[in-house]
Amino acid sequence: MSARARAVDRRTALALALLVVVLAVPYLLRGPKLFLDDWWVLRNRHFSGVLGAAGHQQAVSRPGAWLVFTGAFGLIGRHPVPLYVLQTALNAAIAASLFLVLRRFVTWGLATAVVVVRALLPNHSAMDHWASTLAIVVALLLLLVGAVLLIRACDGDGHPWAAIALFAASGLCYEATLPMAGALLLAIPLLTTRRPRWDALVVGGAVVGATGIWALTHAWRGVPSGYADVGVEFTIHFGRGIAFSDATGTLLAAAGATGIAVVLWRLIAPS
Repeated sequence: MSARARAVDRRTALALALLVVVLAVPYLLRGPKLFLDDWWVLRNRHFSGVLGAAGHQQAVSRPGAWLVFTGAFGLIGRHPVPLYVLQTALNAAIAASLFLVLRRFVTWGLATAVVVVRALLPNHSAMDHWASTLAIVVALLLLLVGAVLLIRACDGDGHPWAAIALFAASGLCYEATLPMAGALLLAIPLLTTRRPRWDALVVGGAVVGATGIWALTHAWRGVPSGYADVGVEFTIHFGRGIAFSDATGTLLAAAGATGIAVVLWRLIAPS
């Protein structure tokens, strides 16, 4: 990629981040509020202090989320406007990072369109407006930045250790990112160099796998067995989304998975 193209990509990433900020302004002007889980975190902060805001169970099962909640609710406290500003800044960084990941594999127009559509669709409004999802927002950002670093490591024949560390940190904030992290360890080297990176697969697989085992065996919710219920977690994170019925959601998911498989095959298969 030429220096001019890289400059265009940087400006586009900045513009997409600004789009997220602009879209956040109406809610900011109406006045952000605290609700649902925000209050139990603030209750913990009131009775247990700053370091106790996220609770002991979360400190064990999701230490990354514990750090996020300690920094957000513990230090900022009962102030929804700065919490919303922080959340918007993180979402703006997500938009820029997602564009940089996509841009390595698709055209400028397609990468831009995907990020714009994601910013406009109301299918992730909790991550935009609910302070208690900050750990999820941070997890997604760490996953995408890790993907950017892994792409650069593959393109420049560098080490993948920083990317692996970010993938693990992402999972310690929110374990739902771990399957995608594992997939990226395989997919990104294949898409960039047409061959697997065994250092990324072996070391990364071990680190991401160990993080996943920790998450499964240290469920922070009140699960009687003490282990995460995979069936419940799957339906929580992979519901039908914006589809109007379960059948429609299944069909759309199947169509999307087929499309992804076809695109990956065309990218990886020898010409």
